[in-house]
Order: sequence, then C-alpha cells, then structure tokens
Amino acid sequence: RHFSGAMATNPHGNEALILAAAAYLEHADQLPPLNEPTSKADAVAGKPPVTIEAFAKHLTVRPGQSVNIALRITIAEPYHIYGPQLAQANLIATTVALTDGPATLGEVRYPEPKQVTDPVLKQPIAMYDGQVTVIAPLEIAADAPAGQSSLTLTVRAQACDDRACLAPQDYTLTLPVTIERQ
Repeated sequence: RHFSGAMATNPHGNEALILAAAAYLEHADQLPPLNEPTSKADAVAGKPPVTIEAFAKHLTVRPGQSVNIALRITIAEPYHIYGPQLAQANLIATTVALTDGPATLGEVRYPEPKQVTDPVLKQPIAMYDGQVTVIAPLEIAADAPAGQSSLTLTVRAQACDDRACLAPQDYTLTLPVTIERQ
C-alpha cells in the first residue's frame, strides 16, 4: 500500500529496492553496530576514567580546506565531566583548543549536556557521562606548506563522581596530516 504510487509509475524500479533491502538484511548481522566507528581512531589520549579518541574523515588535506574532527569522549562510571559553559566559577568546563598545526579552530560543536543537581554543590550543573562526541571544525591555513604536518588538539576536562573531583586534565591528541597543493 505504501509503495503503490511508486509501483504504478515505475513498476520495475522497486524490484531493485526490494532486492537491495533483502541483500542488506541477509548480511545485517555481519555489519558493525551503528554507534560504533567502522575505523580505528586517528589519535587516542587519556586512560579511565576519561579517554578521548579523535576521528577524521580524511587526513590528506589542501590549503583552505575544512575538516571536521570527531572527538569521542568516554567517561567511565561513576564519573562525569562538566559541560562547555558553566555558571559556577569553581568548576572546570570541558574545552577543546587547537594547540599546534597549520589550521584554525572554528566553533566547536558540543552535544547538549545533561542538567543535573550536583550532590556536592546542591545546584544544577551541565554535565556529560557515558560517551559523547564533540565536533572540532578546522580550516587548513591557505598558506600551509605542502608535505607532512600534524594538528594537535587539547581537550581540557575534569572527572568527578558524587563525592569529589580528580585534578583537571589536558588530553593531547596529535593527528598526522598530509597537505597537498592544489
């Protein structure tokens, strides 16, 4: 019933769709889960309770090109880290900075943090737990020289549980890049 209009206008076109769906479903158990990356991280930093993996769609770039770096932050239970914008001056916000490389960092895209009442402070705070992905958009400098280079991102975060916080940490991730001239 749902495909009746399409089938009437293109009776053989849906055969390909149905065959493709059947082939996909036949091998679906061999595919990686949707929430798991299909490739290894390009850079890794930290150890539990906080680990960070960096993923780039491509590491061969051209001057002036934009590239998004996905930063998957994994926070072990029972810990959490704070969101990027905090009203409390004594808490360490999670931040991302480009600390080295022939590029500029655009506006970092953070997921919406959870609003939770902190058991120690007794006030609502923005926090992350479990696993979150942050997107760091980079633009390669127009005058970047051709050849091998690297982009270094630093993520600053502080892991806390419901009783205390660990010291703030800087997690450094260096991604090798090849810059090709146009």
